[in-house]
Amino acid sequence: MVVKIGFESLIGMGSQILDGAVIPEQCLVGAGSLVTGALMTRTLKETGSPVPPRE
Repeated sequence: MVVKIGFESLIGMGSQILDGAVIPEQCLVGAGSLVTGALMTRTLKETGSPVPPRE
């Protein structure tokens, strides 16, 4: 599977991005977060373990 990270997105240090994750443009993923699915909203700030997928 492929991981997609959008233009101008920032991934915090120590974050884990699993196979099949989709991070949209201008998204901020907080340090130490676990991304397991698709984050569908632009200009989003997400943290947590795991980060809840958005539709």
